[in-house]
Amino acid sequence: MTKKRKRQYRIRNWREYNKALVGRGSLTLWIDTHSTDTWLDHDTPARRGRRRRYTDSAILCALQLREVYHLPLRATEGLVHSILHLMQVELPTAHYSTLSRRARSLSTPLASSNKQIKHLVIDSSGLKVYGEGEWQMRTHGKQKRRTWRKLHISMDAETHQLTAASITDKDLLDRNAMAGLLEQTEAEVARVCADGAYDFEQCYRAIQQKQSIALIPPREDAVVRGKSPFEQRDENVRGIKSMGRKEWKRESTYHKRSLVETAFFRLKTLFSDRLRSRRADTQTTEARVRCTAMNRMTSLGMPERYAI
Repeated sequence: MTKKRKRQYRIRNWREYNKALVGRGSLTLWIDTHSTDTWLDHDTPARRGRRRRYTDSAILCALQLREVYHLPLRATEGLVHSILHLMQVELPTAHYSTLSRRARSLSTPLASSNKQIKHLVIDSSGLKVYGEGEWQMRTHGKQKRRTWRKLHISMDAETHQLTAASITDKDLLDRNAMAGLLEQTEAEVARVCADGAYDFEQCYRAIQQKQSIALIPPREDAVVRGKSPFEQRDENVRGIKSMGRKEWKRESTYHKRSLVETAFFRLKTLFSDRLRSRRADTQTTEARVRCTAMNRMTSLGMPERYAI
């Protein structure tokens, strides 16, 4: 048997992409004039207890620096203080305990666009909370103290911007998270691409409410059901039976879904495959801050590839 040769690609805009990769390490990317201008909170009305001193923008700026440069909270406080000093900006620095406390309820908006998204790709992956590494497992086997959380994301396949993200327990099924991801995505969506784990009625119903086309491969023994909300699934079943599963994926542009797997690879490579927080609410903020930081890196530039 002859081994199938893997398709090779080259980057067309290497000069611009290389400049974007260099720009990711710039401190001014994470602390700009907008952040310093909105650093202190002067607009929050007075309420019972101590007045809030720092805005959400200031806390988000510090937490992004923490995730990008892989720092603990105390070192993050020192880094922010030194950056403000070098910028010659007379602003106070949030205490590390303030960063930890505010992370529990911090609002972290992701990419939002008024234009229509042609392909919204959805998937999930695990982020370790605590437990042994791969070497420990291979040598001594799986131990009891090992758990993780599930990160569910949706991404615009054209711009590579993450539009929604949520952290759930490891036992939550993927299909139960799709409706929440679609609700977080404000823009209109033409097609929703997901793998076979989302081939369930609740997913098709959520996609139907979004007025989108579902590109979800049904099971091999799938049959036409002929009732709502399975109209799009029935079309996929007929298309697979007439042209074959491989050709249907090519004709329907289902292969766009592989971009979300690349996004998970980038997310874990840039930051980590492990969550450092122990509380569920701060774990959610930690994961969303990573997604926000990766969106900012992506906005600098992405490679344009072409097949050789």
